[in-house]
Amino acid sequence: MRKPDFIVLGGHKCGTTSLHNYLRQHPQIVLPRIKGTDLLNKPDRLFSFDSYLQQFMDAPKEAIWGEVSSIYLYLERVFERIKLLLPGVKIIILLRNPADRAYSDFMASKKKPADKTFEELIDQGKYLRNGFFSIHIKKYLDSFEKEKIKIILFDNFTSNTRYVIRDLFDFLGVDPNFQTDAAFISRKGGELRNNMFSKIIMAPSVKKLISPFLKMFTTRQWRWRQGAKITNLLTKKYEPLSKKTRKKLIGIYREDILNLDKLIGKDLSNWLR
Repeated sequence: MRKPDFIVLGGHKCGTTSLHNYLRQHPQIVLPRIKGTDLLNKPDRLFSFDSYLQQFMDAPKEAIWGEVSSIYLYLERVFERIKLLLPGVKIIILLRNPADRAYSDFMASKKKPADKTFEELIDQGKYLRNGFFSIHIKKYLDSFEKEKIKIILFDNFTSNTRYVIRDLFDFLGVDPNFQTDAAFISRKGGELRNNMFSKIIMAPSVKKLISPFLKMFTTRQWRWRQGAKITNLLTKKYEPLSKKTRKKLIGIYREDILNLDKLIGKDLSNWLR
């Protein structure tokens, strides 16, 4: 059976949703329709390598296949399976300033104004674990050819998107000159506006009512794009992380950032500011 050509391992809240959107636009790249099915993380009693490979069977010979998951990077079970079953796969990892990553994770999961503050939650150790990157990166660098690992920094990805995507296409072996629609934002950072209009539009009952009619006249891709646009329209920027909290987070992550800087050979000094 055909095996995947690449896997995007994460990290979580580091831009994998946007990257999935850009990759799936390329005519030579095929991805599962749904991002983050996390098939490689299934328990042993449910995991079948043959079943995993089924999703890649229909890929055209001239195309490459891959998948994107925001949590694979952190999971020992996934690491062991990739090392054992997919030793030749190309690996892509996105990394973000861990202070910003933690805050973005908090804002994405915040449900209501009465929830605890971010500061209270990080004092309890919440939202911190997935920002310690170096121990996970080291495992992959020690076990796979460095030429098959591509590490992308979130700041460069967002500020210089077209160059980063072109370089990534070249790394994957597809036409690097293909122009993606980089202006389209599949998920804008922020929180849903807390007003009646947003609540009505995003209510599951409303989606359930409208969905059958839309499916009759539109494509899945069109519905996905319009849904993303509506969600972004209803999303507002969240308050910036306070200097005091950022300083606390930098103190928590300092040693790991310095270790990561040495591991990947990229200047991460701006993460310590």
